[in-house]
Amino acid sequence: MFLSLNQQETNGIRMSNVPIKMIARLDETLCNGCRLCLPVCNFNTFLWIRSDNELLLDHWACNGCETCVTTCPTEALSLQPRVKV
Repeated sequence: MFLSLNQQETNGIRMSNVPIKMIARLDETLCNGCRLCLPVCNFNTFLWIRSDNELLLDHWACNGCETCVTTCPTEALSLQPRVKV
């Protein structure tokens, strides 16, 4: 089981002890670089690399809240089960 290391609260729920079962997945072929996911993520999961015009996703920061998925206009973001490596 994975637990969030992030100490932020989402909807009044402290997320640090909530099991994380789903995480965001980025399909780079569908991403148009609009960066709408950056401001809506409460967990700083995304990083925009300006020099490469590329969006990076930190799977360890993601709490699977799905906010980015519902915000993405190109459906480049989806949720997938978190698996142990």
